[in-house]
Amino acid sequence: MAFSDSIADDLLVTVRVMRESTGQDASGNYATAATTITHTMKGDIQPMSAGHTAAQRNLTGIDYFITHTGFFDVPGTVPAVGDTVTDETTNYQVRNVANWKTHLRLDLEELGV
Repeated sequence: MAFSDSIADDLLVTVRVMRESTGQDASGNYATAATTITHTMKGDIQPMSAGHTAAQRNLTGIDYFITHTGFFDVPGTVPAVGDTVTDETTNYQVRNVANWKTHLRLDLEELGV
């Protein structure tokens, strides 16, 4: 049984995971492109309560907020920190990944808010 089978239908979401890469185009200019690394990942994304929204400071001194937590089936390619998770209406940046082998827990920051 997949982890997502235990999630109520009204909470179940299907997302895709994209990873940015940088390369050179035909003219030799550097360009970024997003590559889909996982086309369908089923799970549940829940907002963190205001009292639990975690402000983080990484080694470069940049602050970010973990605004949502997602629980997903483990795909063939596990998302990495910095990947983008999208349900086609909302985009989230992956901030932390916990692979529990039976499921993933992703700490997410909603983008564009």
